[in-house]
Amino acid sequence: MDRSLTLAAAIGMAVLAAGTCAATGASGSSDQVAPMQSGHEDPNEASISARDAAPDANGRRIYIVMLRGDGVASAWRKKQDEIAAQLPPAQRRAVKWNPRSPEAQELLAQSQQRHQRVLDEIAALVHRRVEPVQDYHYAINGFSLNLTGPEAETVRKMSEVQSVDLPKQNRLMDQPSK
Repeated sequence: MDRSLTLAAAIGMAVLAAGTCAATGASGSSDQVAPMQSGHEDPNEASISARDAAPDANGRRIYIVMLRGDGVASAWRKKQDEIAAQLPPAQRRAVKWNPRSPEAQELLAQSQQRHQRVLDEIAALVHRRVEPVQDYHYAINGFSLNLTGPEAETVRKMSEVQSVDLPKQNRLMDQPSK
């Protein structure tokens, strides 16, 4: 993923990719795509804003840590596509995303375990306990952490980490640009 993309753009692209019905060869029309339901990532709960990016008394700021690899929804969709590719075209059918399905729950458990392993590695590197401000499992793969600048640079060098960035807030333009 290009580091210039905002977190919101990354989430939007991941949701779109996860909802695509490639198993049927369809274009992903609305009757084939189930709504995204995570059960864990409530946008009204503990959202990160620009004010949260200001340093605290210890010089820590909230950083978004993106891990390499897909979120649960994208990984689930890839599995469904692999299964469908082995079937004759006449037997392929659209499978809607269900975060409560056994397959999705298994992928979520694997994601949670991986996050914990990475968090344990980060704690060892920064010589203190770290707790995620928010976990991102479904549309994207990562979490947000309170880190100092040098700690963020250390985390950025980890092999499992794709990027470490401060949250960005973009204003939507109400007038089209010329």
